[in-house]
Amino acid sequence: MDVDKEASPEPEDEVEAAATRVLFAEAAEVAQLLERFVQTATPLKEAEEIHEKVIAILEKYQEQPQLLNPHLESLVSPLMEVVVGHVASLRGQPSEREAPKFVLVMRVLYVLTKVRGYKSVATHFCHEVNLLEPVFDFYLAAAGNSESAWETRYVLLLWLGTLVLNPFALSSVDSRRLSQGLLTAMLTAGQTALGDCTKASEGAAFFLGRLLTRPDTHHAISDFLQAASDALLR
Repeated sequence: MDVDKEASPEPEDEVEAAATRVLFAEAAEVAQLLERFVQTATPLKEAEEIHEKVIAILEKYQEQPQLLNPHLESLVSPLMEVVVGHVASLRGQPSEREAPKFVLVMRVLYVLTKVRGYKSVATHFCHEVNLLEPVFDFYLAAAGNSESAWETRYVLLLWLGTLVLNPFALSSVDSRRLSQGLLTAMLTAGQTALGDCTKASEGAAFFLGRLLTRPDTHHAISDFLQAASDALLR
């Protein structure tokens, strides 16, 4: 009596399947999508469709995130160019900070951190020291906007955590625009963000951890710990 057996894959199929397990197979496709995605002339509807396609592809690699490693720079760089340009151009104009296309870019960056890990991705964020105050201003505006996307706040906090690692004195970039000073303002904002009910709280923990391990912020640790203790006792 004949017994039906499941057909075994052809040798070519086996080779192809193995290749997809050790490579970011859609690297070229994603690069093309991102190139179109970040263009200012790209209509919002098309940008939304591209953002959905890119996220769907990235999420396929949650079980093998290391396959993205050789491509992280090329994935993050075009997105960060948009973010840096947006932050620089809208400083002092908080009402425009949540532009729809900007939010899409931040969501793609968030998914990258979710798939590959926030520390690996944040390493590729822009490190320019002169961006610290503008990015912090931008974060304050987003945090004060009840309609801001939590992905935006989360990515901004990761970015701040990357910027404060630069070897410079915080006093050298403090323009004194904030009455309490830049360090105190950042600590206050970070502590407030720890209470965020979204993933932004994890971004806040990363930011504060980096900020309080700087050589010129050690004096603020005891005050931070006291504030944290008081909050737990409430």
